Amino acid sequence: MLRRTFLTVFLTVAAGLTLAGPPTYYPPAIGDFDGAADYLSRGSDLTGLADSKTGILSLWMRIDGGDGETRYILRNNIHHFYLNLTTGNTFQVMGKDAVPAVKLQLTSTSTYTASASWLHVLVAYDMASASHFYIDDIDIKNELALVDAALDLTPAGWTIADIAGGSVSPFNGAISELYFAPNQYLDFSIETNRRLFIDESGYPVDLGPSGYKPTGTAPLVYMRTQFNNCGLNSGTGGDFVIQGAPAYTVGPVPFPHTTWAPGQSRGRGGRGGRSRIK
Repeated sequence: MLRRTFLTVFLTVAAGLTLAGPPTYYPPAIGDFDGAADYLSRGSDLTGLADSKTGILSLWMRIDGGDGETRYILRNNIHHFYLNLTTGNTFQVMGKDAVPAVKLQLTSTSTYTASASWLHVLVAYDMASASHFYIDDIDIKNELALVDAALDLTPAGWTIADIAGGSVSPFNGAISELYFAPNQYLDFSIETNRRLFIDESGYPVDLGPSGYKPTGTAPLVYMRTQFNNCGLNSGTGGDFVIQGAPAYTVGPVPFPHTTWAPGQSRGRGGRGGRSRIK
């Protein structure tokens, strides 16, 4: 068996191919939100937030239900900026100015419904030049609006996995590694920039304890703490308040759909450290 493995590695390297290795980073889920009473809220503005023309948004998520309903994943309290799932089961990023007039609108060209699989959502925009929208490292962008104007990000109050009032359904599913960095930008059409968030095998990348690694500056929002403390913001924008009781769930290792579970090794390529999702 050892000889066969060595021969496979030798032939692969000789052919100029890259071996896809196992995951090296196993982030926890911040929580499994029930689609009814579980969400995170912040009644005040994010510390240090200003209206801006640029931004980066990254997260891992699993959709557990709510197909065909509008579900908000991240939003400010008057809907001038948000990421949501639409009634058509597409992802949407919306940004408005203070009027409010739509200045940024991106939708996914594919639909996404309830599944045991984790998804990686990656967005960046520079209102003066370009926008990028990737899911699982695939460009799925449908750009409906990109106008050179600052987005109105400063109305006080933000929520994760819910909407305050109205008939829209809260998000039903799990979220991990939620990263939001207004005033920062990376060109995700460049593969090496995407590798700062998702590796070539489709696994999560360690962003650092405050999320500083991708750009050298910590984002305002970096939610990475497990469900019992999931309101803690490891970024610089201030904490959120837990509403309801988000449940525990293992975090993402989305392809080939393996996850870390408590008591298992989290080391580099640790034996027995992964359990397969069916």
